[in-house]
Amino acid sequence: MSTNNHVFKRILSFSGLNRNEDLALKAFELEGFSASKSKIKAWRTLDTSNHRYQAMPNDALTAFFDGLLILAEQNTLSCYIEKGG
Repeated sequence: MSTNNHVFKRILSFSGLNRNEDLALKAFELEGFSASKSKIKAWRTLDTSNHRYQAMPNDALTAFFDGLLILAEQNTLSCYIEKGG
């Protein structure tokens, strides 16, 4: 079963934002959602027994996706998938 944390971690990795927390924070800010680098770390943690783990709320994930769309429209973020073959 995928949780918001799983989806968030995959999107961070897919978009390269796992290496650019400032831009990830910008996505939240564009939607008026308060986040921090420690929240990002907590939300991308999958192991519920880890002291850092916090379940990512639905509204946080929605704000993040909406912020990503704005960043893409501003040409601040672009993702490319190259199919191996």
